[in-house]
Amino acid sequence: MARMQPVAARLRSMLQSLRSFRFASALPQRYLGRHCTGRQWRSAFPDATKADIRQFLLGFVTAFGFLDDEKLKFGPGDPLRQIYRDLYPSRCMPDGLEFETLAADLRTKHGIALGDLLSDTLTLGELFGHVQRSRA
Repeated sequence: MARMQPVAARLRSMLQSLRSFRFASALPQRYLGRHCTGRQWRSAFPDATKADIRQFLLGFVTAFGFLDDEKLKFGPGDPLRQIYRDLYPSRCMPDGLEFETLAADLRTKHGIALGDLLSDTLTLGELFGHVQRSRA
């Protein structure tokens, strides 16, 4: 099992590189035209710093293989499963281990078990709320 983690990490890295190389952005269509959602985040989480919000979103976009500068295209009301389904509209498509990568990151950095929280309706904002509470 320990040998599989480096292989999975390399595979994930290769998929993200391929996605970045082949397409300028892997960002699904619904998010391409969005403007910065920073105000939405600050309104929803007035006690969070801009740095905390950006760090959380950077972890999310990294796990999902999006470009770093696309992190503020995602708002606190965006459901994680919808973003995933927009990225992989066909259930027959193999994925890039996005949820597994995000889960590992959340577990390592914040002690959060994404599997315990994940539902069809879990939003980025709700997940960020859990991250904020884990810091308290």
